[in-house]
Amino acid sequence: MSDTSLLFNTTAEREIISACIFDENIYASVKDLLNDDLFVDAGSRQVLSIIHDMEKDGKKPEFSEIAMRYATSGGNITEFMSDVPHSFMATRQRIDMLQELLIKRRLYDLCTKGLQIAVSPAADPDEFQRLVSDFTQNTRKDEMSVQSFKDTVISLQNDVADRMNDIGDSGIMTGLHVFDVRLGLHTGDLVVFAGATSQGKSSLATTIARNVALQKEPVAYYSLEMGAKQLTARILSQDALMASSRILYDKLNSDEYNKFYDVSSELSGLPIYFDERSKVSFDKVCNSIRAMKRNCGIRIAFIDYLQIFANDADSSNREQILGDMARTLKRIAVEEDICIVALSQLSRDTNRTEPTMSRLRGSGQIEEAADMVVLIYRPEVYGIASYQDGTPSQGSAQIKIAKGRNIGLASEIVQFNGEYTFFSDYDKRKHPEPRPQVMPWEKDIHEKEIQESKLPF
Repeated sequence: MSDTSLLFNTTAEREIISACIFDENIYASVKDLLNDDLFVDAGSRQVLSIIHDMEKDGKKPEFSEIAMRYATSGGNITEFMSDVPHSFMATRQRIDMLQELLIKRRLYDLCTKGLQIAVSPAADPDEFQRLVSDFTQNTRKDEMSVQSFKDTVISLQNDVADRMNDIGDSGIMTGLHVFDVRLGLHTGDLVVFAGATSQGKSSLATTIARNVALQKEPVAYYSLEMGAKQLTARILSQDALMASSRILYDKLNSDEYNKFYDVSSELSGLPIYFDERSKVSFDKVCNSIRAMKRNCGIRIAFIDYLQIFANDADSSNREQILGDMARTLKRIAVEEDICIVALSQLSRDTNRTEPTMSRLRGSGQIEEAADMVVLIYRPEVYGIASYQDGTPSQGSAQIKIAKGRNIGLASEIVQFNGEYTFFSDYDKRKHPEPRPQVMPWEKDIHEKEIQESKLPF
């Protein structure tokens, strides 16, 4: 039997926590290096969680309140009082030690679980690939986690200079003004497309997937509701000017077939990738995304849609499961330097058809993890003839960026072609601006302004 006590050092863990409790300058210097994975000792993890919670609440991590909160969970803060002098250098060395031990624990788990998979007749071979991928990604993340301010300044200077010379990464262009005016979608981001049933979430995703792929940017698409052929038919529908249902199921006449054949042949080289085997579980989708990045160089991945993975979960823990999935996707987006777009259902609201972030089905934690939340609204579905500003709703949709970390909020009306299921920018030549409405209490003022404009002076 191996001695697993060599894989952790609870004394060093408690000395780090002690330094953070009693010297706020040390904590301020090392807090970005501290995470739960470093600590095995339950008490150390609890105190660290308390400190992080206080910071999230905008409170300074003061000793007295830390002690009080720790006491409510049955702990005694005197456990962390130490005769060892606190210093930044000593604390930093202990953190380095814990990071090395963390890598060893992960390696031990990899070997142990790998052996179990190897001797189990019912084991899934893909599971070992996932374990290796997770170990590699976590190790790389730990190695790359510490950067000086000078390093990040130089990197930022290079990014800005590259964009000035049109060679930098200015975002993933979607073909839709509402996103592209903000330099598109961005790698490292988790983007959520949310809407109620029949609002066009999948159509928006396939529209952007096609537009991105036309720029030779590789795309991965995971649909839990449609197969690869159905998705391909939907993507081709826009260019073939033929409903995807006809492509899939109808007998075409010769002209239609020739049109379909020409379009499909022309677009057959689009770098869009599907992985049908991965759709059986969320873990397999995550593994596939990492593999797609390595093997295909994908820049963006679409998941349609998130709640399906939690269908079998109990209502009591459904929100936690969805939150964990969203945070996992955000972590993968950062680690793999790609954009991940997850589609999400909105719960029904019989009193209000217009979508809000509070209606994200099953989890407010999805909103917290996302960098951008996009709400899709088609009043036409509900028999509403126009938007609040008077713009006709027929053949259109409202795209609302309800959360936009680093880019701000926005709202724009776009065209929606229901027959060929794609979105495009609003064509004002086909849809002139609505005349401004004059409210009853403004009528007299309005008429007076008209009369005054006719005066000779």
